[in-house]
Amino acid sequence: MRNGTFRTLPFFAQGMLENIGVAQAVNDMLLTSHGYGLRLFPIWAALRPDESASFATLRGKGAFLVSAEYNGVTRQVGNVTVVSEAGMLWRVLSPWVQRDVMVLFQAEGREQGQALEPSLRLSPVMGWVEFATVSGGVYRLTPAAGPPGADSLV
Repeated sequence: MRNGTFRTLPFFAQGMLENIGVAQAVNDMLLTSHGYGLRLFPIWAALRPDESASFATLRGKGAFLVSAEYNGVTRQVGNVTVVSEAGMLWRVLSPWVQRDVMVLFQAEGREQGQALEPSLRLSPVMGWVEFATVSGGVYRLTPAAGPPGADSLV
């Protein structure tokens, strides 16, 4: 304290930017939403393929809340759930190589515990899967039947 006033440090001198940078780096290892669409575990699967990871409700470009798991033992992605907040086009790089993707849909206002209805079966074009969403819709992505081991990321 000098002259009866508090002296504060500038924002950047308090360590906040470093903390924000670390959080962004970790988020980008789990979910990226730059460019054409979203990617699940784009860096994690490449740098730490034997370590499991998961995330819940990370925000992706287009007002999507995304949750997913990566199993380091089987090297597979699972439990992919997307909540669309704005009803935008969902575009994601398929986490299941050489497999069609089944999209299960649940609209807001459904009874709790009610089964999801199968709505779409999509074949990735150039690895990308895309479909229109509705605001408040909950979508669960799973691999469609295919050859065993075909859904590995690496």
